[in-house]
Amino acid sequence: MPKAVRSASVVDPQFIDIDVARGELYGYSLWKFGEDGWHLAKDCSLQGAVPSGPPRAPGLFAGQIRATGSVAA
Repeated sequence: MPKAVRSASVVDPQFIDIDVARGELYGYSLWKFGEDGWHLAKDCSLQGAVPSGPPRAPGLFAGQIRATGSVAA
């Protein structure tokens, strides 16, 4: 017989949601740098949130990926 799964109240630090651990309460978005600047590559915002603007730092090379925290809508 399989062992019982631990209660959800037991938190293993190895499986903590990395967004919450970094303070990203609204999720994140991935931006990709191309010849004409930053473009939104993937929106991983949580419900009720939207991607923040593109990274402020200039891209170093075409294809570079940067993540930014999402913001409340």
